[in-house]
Amino acid sequence: MSVQEFSPGERPAALTGHALRIGGVTYHPGDRRLESERETLVLEPRLSDLLQRLISAGEPVSRDDLLNEIWGYEGSDEALTQAISKLRRALGDDRRPYRIIVTIPKFGYQLQMAAGETAAHAPARPSILEAVRRHIAERREYYKGLATGVALMAVAAVAYKLMTPPVTVEREMILCPPDALEGSCAAMLDRS
Repeated sequence: MSVQEFSPGERPAALTGHALRIGGVTYHPGDRRLESERETLVLEPRLSDLLQRLISAGEPVSRDDLLNEIWGYEGSDEALTQAISKLRRALGDDRRPYRIIVTIPKFGYQLQMAAGETAAHAPARPSILEAVRRHIAERREYYKGLATGVALMAVAAVAYKLMTPPVTVEREMILCPPDALEGSCAAMLDRS
């Protein structure tokens, strides 16, 4: 089996037939195996799927995309964070700043380009508006539920306001004309 040198700016034709060189590790996609000079690891299926998704993307991948594609409804942000951490350790990328799997703040992750490549070959990051649209489309059911919950709370607050009797406040006012003598002032009860 031949070893294909891999730089994340390139997209490998197939992830099953060739071993890929990522940093100081050789990845064999067919049997989910990572080989380095000191050890050989077999990746869990989800870690292997995650690595293959990052390899095939060749660009930043959003956290939501990774969660939906790898975990489906079973995923959580914590599960993805733990998986990225495990994958970084397996690739020998466990010290900050990360060189191989780079965090794109408030977006997701990217398999970083090899050292010999220039940034000109890197694809552009999706616009914020596009990322927000994709996020809303992917989490549509969540936002429907959230909107329904907020609407029900508003209806309950209005119903409560309509069903409770008005509160009356009693205040005593003393009316005195400016030139009045001390005993000529009148007291009046104001109920509002």
